[in-house]
Formats: sequence, C-alpha cells, structure tokens
Amino acid sequence: MVVSELITEINLESNEILDNEKEYIPYINAAIDHLSMILTAIKDREVIKRKSINNNDVIPVGFMQFVPKQGYPITINNGSFETYGQKEVRDVYYAVKKTHIANMADSIPFTELYTHYLVQLVSYLVKKKSLMIEYAGFDKGFIDSLTQLIQQSRGY
Repeated sequence: MVVSELITEINLESNEILDNEKEYIPYINAAIDHLSMILTAIKDREVIKRKSINNNDVIPVGFMQFVPKQGYPITINNGSFETYGQKEVRDVYYAVKKTHIANMADSIPFTELYTHYLVQLVSYLVKKKSLMIEYAGFDKGFIDSLTQLIQQSRGY
C-alpha cells in the first residue's frame, strides 16, 4: 500500500479531511513511530529481528534496542557492537524502527496486517489535533486498547 491509498482509508475512518494531503505526512510518521513502539513492547515479529553479532559489527539501520533490553554480553560503542571477549553472540533479538514516508508514492513500511491499526492511529492523531481538549485524557486508554487488539489478532 502506498501513502495516497492510506490517506483515502484515513479520510473514510476519521471524517476529518485535511486541506492538503501533504499535511497527513507528519501524522503518518508519528503513527509509524507509535505503532513501532507498541509492537516493540509486545515483541511482535513485525519489528523484532534476529542475528548473530560479532565484535565490531556495525549497528543495523533502524536499530532501536535489544529485546530484552538487557542480558546480552554486548555493548554499543561509536556505532558498532562490542562483544565481551570479542566472541560471536548468537541469536540476538533486537527491535527496529520502521522508516518514515516523505511523499504520496512511498510504500507504507508495515505489512498489510498492520495497515488498519496505522489508519486508526493517524485518524486519532488528526482528530486529536482538532479537538485537543476532548482527546487529551484518552491517550493511554486508546493506546492500551490498540495494543490489546494487536495482541489478540496475533494470538499473544
């Protein structure tokens, strides 16, 4: 799916059409970050990668954190991994952030399963902008319910 198709779905979902389609880009990027964080917290395979790490390997593009955050015999120093004893560490799990979009022809960085959740997040952010006071207290509840829906759909 490309950005222009996502915006069509957002408009249907939110009934809150912005003046210019390019105005959606910062909202979509914010939603990409939110969804990446939600999926990282529940250790979803959409954002969790696995690899063996050698001493002085360069940190992968999009690297956010190890999963779990602590417990690997690895430190990060000047853009590369340092392993204790300079030995290979096998089967290291880490979270990656999804890339941002910049124009209408860019592809959405999530698989189709997560498109609906991304639409919901963007719709929420756009509505929140126009009704800031009414939505201010709902942030945690909304994120919690979205997280629960994702976990249920993935069978967690």
